[in-house]
Amino acid sequence: MIINRIRGNDKAGISTSKEKADIAVTTTKTVLKEALDVLGRTKDNGGLREESSIVKPNGEIIKGKTGEEPINGIARSTLPKVEGDDNTSIHSHPTETTDNTGFNAAKPGPRDPDAFKGNKTNIIVGKLGDPQVDAAGNDIARSSGAAFFGRIITTETKPIVKMTDHTIVKILKNK
Repeated sequence: MIINRIRGNDKAGISTSKEKADIAVTTTKTVLKEALDVLGRTKDNGGLREESSIVKPNGEIIKGKTGEEPINGIARSTLPKVEGDDNTSIHSHPTETTDNTGFNAAKPGPRDPDAFKGNKTNIIVGKLGDPQVDAAGNDIARSSGAAFFGRIITTETKPIVKMTDHTIVKILKNK
């Protein structure tokens, strides 16, 4: 972990170069709390309709409207319209599977690339990983969490960072 490398180098009297200390993504506790809130709202609405929020650089949160149920395996929500391009968007992918699809927060949907262009950081919350079934045909449990993306993506872009909801809770408990 980067912080451990920096601490170890510091104790040994060695400086850590910028190249070895680069951080993949930076965020705030406000953003992490709102990511958990968007995930919670999705679960509370039954898990099939997307939720969204925008967090402005000053920490102001603008919540979006609950999306419609998926149609032909595509879920839809609309991010709130907010001025500026330094905001963080957070939206969910459904946390439940349907008869013809499952959703993975680490995979951008077909409408995500256009929606992400207007924000500095974009977070998708939901289940991490593709749905899978065991030999008996039962769903295998997947962790919930957040996938962090930059501004310019395609539907094939991998997240910069993924965190489970449990990891986010631990981060928020640390001071």
